[in-house]
Amino acid sequence: MNGLSAQDRTHLEKLACRPGSVFSTCYRFSRPSVRPALLATQAFLSETGDIPARVSDPGIAKIKIAWWKNELSENLADSQHPIPRALAGVGFLKRMDQEILDRYFDGLLELSSGQAIESTEDLLRIAKEIGGSEVLMLAGAGGELVDEGALEAVGMGVNLYRFLNDLGRVHCNETWWLPMDLRARFGISSAEPGQEKALNEVVKLLASSVKPEVENAITQIKPPTGDAALNDGVHFIRVLSRIVVRRLNKLSRWPDSQDKNTSGPGEVFAAWWQAVRRQ
Repeated sequence: MNGLSAQDRTHLEKLACRPGSVFSTCYRFSRPSVRPALLATQAFLSETGDIPARVSDPGIAKIKIAWWKNELSENLADSQHPIPRALAGVGFLKRMDQEILDRYFDGLLELSSGQAIESTEDLLRIAKEIGGSEVLMLAGAGGELVDEGALEAVGMGVNLYRFLNDLGRVHCNETWWLPMDLRARFGISSAEPGQEKALNEVVKLLASSVKPEVENAITQIKPPTGDAALNDGVHFIRVLSRIVVRRLNKLSRWPDSQDKNTSGPGEVFAAWWQAVRRQ
């Protein structure tokens, strides 16, 4: 990434390659041709995707999201922030539809609104809106003839897995996104401790319900022909999606397991090999 200092690159790597994250796991198996774009894109997604959880004031969250939206509409290379400059270096806006970016920011705004999510259906819709946009950005599939529906289903699984993993790991501190119907069904409040059993049941239910859709979506993601960079980006998403399915499977069977957010070398290699075989 030309124009970035070693310090800026280290900052991007810390944002993108968080320990135990699905991206960090798959990034090691990505093809060299797409690594700069993957790193810059994921750093952007990590920085902006954390806003709903990190910023409790809806007004401030709206300002932060608006700043990023505006930053991506200007000349990225002239930005004072290292992430837009990194995105400029990999031609992010040239290969990305504005509609995908707008859908992503709209999803973040909805999550940051301070309004409770009413139903599980609404939660899955938002997860697909945000996660689907994230996966399309990582694949570099803006404007290309790739099955967007399948990529969005994978993105929903990736996005929901992050929620579920946080819920199982830190319990009541991250219940802000739980929809009202699940709160009522399992008797979960926002502040009371000692709800681990109910929260684990939520994790198990949601992981079990979305895993089949993600598994089906994987079979529909076909490597495009005639565009090597896009082909490599979609290959990365196929590896990532298989890792997510494996992790969702762990959550659906052992929501209180200590190893639910880890992937051993054998598991990662198996996901990579499955993606290669199906090309």
